[in-house]
Amino acid sequence: LFVGLKPGTEYEVTVIPVKDNTEGKPSSVSGRTGVDSPTNVATDRVTEDTATVSWSKVEAPIDRYMVRYTSADGDTKEIEVGSEKSIITLLDMKPGMEYIIHIWAEKGPQRSKKASTRAVTEIDSPAHLVTDQVTEDTATISWERVRALIDRYMVNYVFADGDTKEMEVGKNKTTTTLTGLKPGTEYVIYLWAEKGARQSQRISTEAVTEIDSPKNLVTDRVTEDSATISWDSVQAPIDRYMVSYTSADGDTKEIEEGKDRSTTTLTGLKPGVKYTIHLWAELGSKQSKRASTDTLTDIDPPKNLRVSDVTHSTGVVTWTPPAAQIDGYALTYQDQDGASKEVQLGPSEQRFVLEGLEQGVRYTVLVMAYKGDRQSRKTDSTFSTVSFLYPYPADCSQTQQNGNASSGMYTIYLNGDGSRPMQVYCDMTTDGGGWIVFQRRSTGEVDFYKRWKNYVEGFGDPTGEFWLGLDKLHNLTSSSPVRYELRVDLRTASESVYAVYDFFQVASSRDRYRLSVGNYRGNAGDAMTYHNGWKFTTWDRDNDVALSNCALTHHGAWWYKNCHLANLNGKYGENKHSEGVNWEPWKGHEFSIPFTEMKIRPQSSSNEPILERKKRSLSGKRKKIR
Repeated sequence: LFVGLKPGTEYEVTVIPVKDNTEGKPSSVSGRTGVDSPTNVATDRVTEDTATVSWSKVEAPIDRYMVRYTSADGDTKEIEVGSEKSIITLLDMKPGMEYIIHIWAEKGPQRSKKASTRAVTEIDSPAHLVTDQVTEDTATISWERVRALIDRYMVNYVFADGDTKEMEVGKNKTTTTLTGLKPGTEYVIYLWAEKGARQSQRISTEAVTEIDSPKNLVTDRVTEDSATISWDSVQAPIDRYMVSYTSADGDTKEIEEGKDRSTTTLTGLKPGVKYTIHLWAELGSKQSKRASTDTLTDIDPPKNLRVSDVTHSTGVVTWTPPAAQIDGYALTYQDQDGASKEVQLGPSEQRFVLEGLEQGVRYTVLVMAYKGDRQSRKTDSTFSTVSFLYPYPADCSQTQQNGNASSGMYTIYLNGDGSRPMQVYCDMTTDGGGWIVFQRRSTGEVDFYKRWKNYVEGFGDPTGEFWLGLDKLHNLTSSSPVRYELRVDLRTASESVYAVYDFFQVASSRDRYRLSVGNYRGNAGDAMTYHNGWKFTTWDRDNDVALSNCALTHHGAWWYKNCHLANLNGKYGENKHSEGVNWEPWKGHEFSIPFTEMKIRPQSSSNEPILERKKRSLSGKRKKIR
């Protein structure tokens, strides 16, 4: 064992055998000592993102030093340092993070043993601390969060008199609101981050709270020309209070009140005028926010209230306006049972039309004028509406006679029975109006190829494409002595025709909703007489006389016989023979009509003469079963 050798040095070792002072042949071997390890590794200076590492140089001649530093979360970086150096600053480190630092020397492929040390970077300080909003008693601050892993933020704020408060903020927060501050006070606010017992450097900002506004400003007493106001004093030190009051016509006056006052009387006001009153505190050139309230000097009520032009559902209310300037009117009308409605009207209104009233009911109308939140006395008048001709209209014709002139959804009552309401679509314009619409095709959005149950109950939207329902058609046409007529309207983009039958009836479910139609008139051609007396058929309920189910072969649902001359519930837009929306006398079996509407009304509603039923020969027209 050789000791005292130099590190990283090549040695030649020669061995000479000796016997009796006689040397034999020498034998030699070469070898290199290992590179020694850096010593005295130390961390000299540590910041939020750097650490300076120093060491004692190795004795061996080397090519380089290698430094590797690994964070606690496993991120590793490695850098090369010149052989002549013994100090290096590690950059781009993570704040508040523990690092293990290894350093070793290299000579060619040889490496020394690794020396190591540890370093913990400082917690970085929050940045860009600003005061965002300040009120009388709060201040909201925000900042950019630190990069280090921390437990919390700490906020410390110092009153001008030296009083200090401290609060903890969650580590994921970047904003907080300081509450309970004193109005009109300057604060210094400090913020720092903490991890265990370690703290970042503190940053600070300043905030001056607003002068608090006078509270609970109220008007205590009002006459025609004066108003007394009162308020709660502010907390902040001030020089004075200022009062400004402005009338609705723009006239403004301003008065000063002593800092110890909490009430004053405004004089010289105009009768019946709304005033907006502002109150604020002042300290030097600084002003608090303004407190405000409205007041209204007394006004006189409307006069000469009357109701004229009364109908079963409307009445016209008129009145003479008060002398005072006002903001508007509140008009209330209530029936004899006490149910009431209220409407707000502008100051220039002297007339209002009551609508939607119940027929034959006594109403009381009350009108008052107001200015801001002040009101005049109420003026009242009573009247009674005209009674309806039909309190429970049995069809759209009676609904029309009750004064309804617009097409749309209405409630009718089977046989005029108030306990049997039915929602229907009324056509109030075609041929004098009063029609109950029970079928419409217009867009193809609704699939009419449906089962028996659907056609019994009805489907679709009565304002769009729909079928009212066989049960409802039976109840409408068979449960009362009223004789209904049928109208069919057919349209293309450039043509329109119609067919009217002076009688229409649908039998009960027991009779499979058998169809009965009367004499025809119109310009569409007679397609319904062929179907007279036949039961309704759907794809799942075959009641026709054809060899197969007509609903299946013609993609519809109808009062089929040996199939059809009319197939208004056929497949929309389908021009195959007999499968589309057909009216054979007009467009044949190979044209699908884009718009159809079927509707009924009491026969007495018609103003046109009834023509004899047009006899149609069916020879050569027998439907081919497909």
